[in-house]
Amino acid sequence: VSGMQCMIIFIDCNFNCIKIVPVKSRKSEHPVEAHKGTCEWFKERGFEAQLLRLDNEISKLMIQAIKGNDQDHQLASPSNHRINPAERTIQDAKAHFISVRACTDEFFPKNQWDLLLPHTEFTLNLLRPSKINKDVSAYTIMHGHYDYMKHPISIAGTKVLVHDGPMDQGTWADRGTEGFFINLSLIHISEPTR
Repeated sequence: VSGMQCMIIFIDCNFNCIKIVPVKSRKSEHPVEAHKGTCEWFKERGFEAQLLRLDNEISKLMIQAIKGNDQDHQLASPSNHRINPAERTIQDAKAHFISVRACTDEFFPKNQWDLLLPHTEFTLNLLRPSKINKDVSAYTIMHGHYDYMKHPISIAGTKVLVHDGPMDQGTWADRGTEGFFINLSLIHISEPTR
């Protein structure tokens, strides 16, 4: 069990790119850690947020972290979620995650839902057009062109059989271990489909 209880959804409104981060709880320190990690993630790709638009349910610790990061922030007024542009994004991410989760194998452990988030984020950003250039996806803006032939996409949560190498198996043992597909490994080369 991973211990994650909720997720925070970040969006860069200029590039239309979504970042989904699982957190252990809504306690102040966990969202602050998610914010810091997400800011670093965007910074590594050459993008830095200057203005954050947030829900009004924000802790003083988060405001301190935002100010310490030299960022400005605006809060949505209570019960008025329509003025926060992230609300539409939250609905999109939630609907996409529900569809990813619905496609999982019946034996996929439900308490491991957070393992599906990287695949959810990846496929969602492939589908979202960038606001800078509508001809490319939000994924392309952040990571570069995605090669579908080099890395075919599968359905997250489906049952797989992973080959065990000769050194990892007994003489009469099965030649593979059952598991579930979680997400692509873009650093590994897969054979192109023929």
